[in-house]
Amino acid sequence: MKSISVCVLSLLVACSITATGEPKKSTLIVELENTQTSNLIKKIFYEYPTQEPRRKAGYLKKRLKEIEERVELRYLSKNNKKEIAILEFLANKESSLKKDTSFSNRVRYLSSLSYPIEAGFSMLMKEKAEIEKNLSESRLEFLNPQILGQSKIHESLFFESNDYGRQKYLDLLAYELKNTENLALSILRNYPKSTLKVVGEAEANFSFYYRDRVLRINIDNVETMPKDETIALAAFFGLPGAGAIEEENTISLSKFLYLPSYNLGWAAYSLNEIAKSDPENSEAYLRFSKLIVVLGLTDLNIHSGKWTSYEGREFLKKNSYYSANREQLFLEQLQARPGLFLSINLGKIFFNEMKRKCLEKISLDFCGKALNQLIVDQGTVPLPYLKNLLIERFLSNSLP
Repeated sequence: MKSISVCVLSLLVACSITATGEPKKSTLIVELENTQTSNLIKKIFYEYPTQEPRRKAGYLKKRLKEIEERVELRYLSKNNKKEIAILEFLANKESSLKKDTSFSNRVRYLSSLSYPIEAGFSMLMKEKAEIEKNLSESRLEFLNPQILGQSKIHESLFFESNDYGRQKYLDLLAYELKNTENLALSILRNYPKSTLKVVGEAEANFSFYYRDRVLRINIDNVETMPKDETIALAAFFGLPGAGAIEEENTISLSKFLYLPSYNLGWAAYSLNEIAKSDPENSEAYLRFSKLIVVLGLTDLNIHSGKWTSYEGREFLKKNSYYSANREQLFLEQLQARPGLFLSINLGKIFFNEMKRKCLEKISLDFCGKALNQLIVDQGTVPLPYLKNLLIERFLSNSLP
């Protein structure tokens, strides 16, 4: 450690000499380096939220420089290295968004990825085509979507436009949350108990909105809801979707990360995975997957100036399975939160790419549950950090 005096360092080196006179890495140095780093991270954890907004970027840069000057990074544990990666991301985010609030820069820090905006369109169109192909192969009539209130189905599936119907919708969602939780073991080795809280709201300016394990649902006009929406919502926001991401219960800078590309990107990726193991409901998962991609394309094209709001609305109308009032809510939501849906899709594309790289290096057996478990167990981290960790595991053939 650079701040330790010469005499102390000499003592540590002397203590690390074996009986044969050969030096070995001192466990005491490792312990001291990690203890000091943990203390610095703890200090940032408590001080960062108290900083004035205009001073946050400078504060984080100063703390990052302090760590780099005082700590030998090669001695740090994986956990402390992860914390420093998060610190570096937060420092760059505070500094960059202070100077550049453009759509592309916003997406960069909602996703932690640096895909060119121009490439995003082609990647999402490819995703959309793949989902439509899967729907077509399943003999699904995805070009003529059925709205629940318009379809001839068993009467018990209708949601009336009153308090009884709204409660029935929420009850069915709660039921499906239990069903999809039981399916989580088809793509994961283990998972935390679901802590998702569902709140029904009237007159909200969104269709559904998720943050910090709370799913808020607009329960107006439930009679127009797609008949298979509840199981897709349950799988996406509950288990094995966003609810499977490990929640950090210790002092960690991940508390300050907002990366929909990670938890909701994983959720989008997991829908494709679970569709293979739950063919009975694959239509619901694929339809919802298509909705997420369509919202991502609308988000990208409106905020990059390629489409007008009218053109975005027409695209939603042509490609969604929702009624006109829901399409308008989606449009208002993505306009209020530029980059959110695009970032979710970029996260999904990232996880697809990681699986492809895994299959190139390791056998299929390791690129299913083992890979998925490693992803969710990391908790929320910048995706470039996760990529380096996964590639290291692929090269060493050491997935858990």
